[in-house]
Amino acid sequence: MKEYGDNFIIITDEEGNNYELEHLFTFEHANEDYAVFMPTGEDDTDMILFHIVYENGEEEYENIDEEIYEEVYEHFMEILFETE
Repeated sequence: MKEYGDNFIIITDEEGNNYELEHLFTFEHANEDYAVFMPTGEDDTDMILFHIVYENGEEEYENIDEEIYEEVYEHFMEILFETE
């Protein structure tokens, strides 16, 4: 994953396709940090959640484990609707 600007990153999937994502916000759940991104493409409207891991003082984003994804997503939705 490569950093791009202050609020944007470019990720590459397993097939080598690049996607530009805008960082919207970061939240904590169960003592772990998670980041919310929005794809910048015109057709992309779904937000994407990543687990933040810290490697050598740098933030890295990884997919959330399937076992806890629903729990993390529900917490994210609570935060989202609290701020409206």
